[in-house]
Amino acid sequence: MVTQLVEKLLKLVIFYKIIILSFMIVISGALIIIFVSPRGNLISVLRDEVLKEIGIALIIIGLAILFYEYFLRKNMMDLIEEFVKSNFMEMIHDHCDRVKSISESIKRSGLVNIYQRGGSSEILNLTRNNVKMLGITLSYYFYPDSEEWAQLSSLVEKGCTLQVLILNPDSNQVSCRERDENNTDLKGQIVQLIHMEKLFINNIKEDSRSNIEIRLYDTYPSFAMTIVDDNILRVTPYLYNKKGRACPTIEFVRKDKGVFDVYLNHFNDLWNKSERYYP
Repeated sequence: MVTQLVEKLLKLVIFYKIIILSFMIVISGALIIIFVSPRGNLISVLRDEVLKEIGIALIIIGLAILFYEYFLRKNMMDLIEEFVKSNFMEMIHDHCDRVKSISESIKRSGLVNIYQRGGSSEILNLTRNNVKMLGITLSYYFYPDSEEWAQLSSLVEKGCTLQVLILNPDSNQVSCRERDENNTDLKGQIVQLIHMEKLFINNIKEDSRSNIEIRLYDTYPSFAMTIVDDNILRVTPYLYNKKGRACPTIEFVRKDKGVFDVYLNHFNDLWNKSERYYP
């Protein structure tokens, strides 16, 4: 309360300082005109005329300051205040409503995170019962002696089921993706990965191997995805002229009528239409 009162007093002092200064300028101009008005010789007349002009100029400046300070400034401040209240605040409320709407849409979709690059073993730490994988090669998970290899082996031996969907290396879609990805050896990479997956299964305890199944699909690969426990999803779109690991990854959790179910249904449809490959 005290702070507001002090601020108001300071504003009044500044306002009246300007008014007093304006009056002093006007009076000074008037005095100069009065004192130099009597006639004199040519030099004094010229001097007097110049001083008169200066006096008139001072009067005009003083009146202009008063006019601006008392009429224009007050009216301009009122106009600015009115603009802020009616337009600026309305614009802020509009943007706030838009941000709120976008935020609510994101929450409804189930989106929880976006990663700069594809592939992450962190999602395996959240797995308990089932892992579904879809991709062209899924090489990220199946390098021998890697952390992902060890995690998957441990999960499968503890009873977790692993469903793997790989692009059929003999499919015509491989050459299409090779062109779009600018990768001349995509087929060879798929064949090599399938060999690694067989090696992975053979290194699993024999009584746990039935928990793993590999199938081959024959449609154009649009994205890779990993689904754990039918509850968490990471999807990586395959972009033009980019390999899967170089593309961003989006993470969703399952929400009622969210995006998650769209991807899950796509996986299940593709799984049912695909060819069982191994074991």
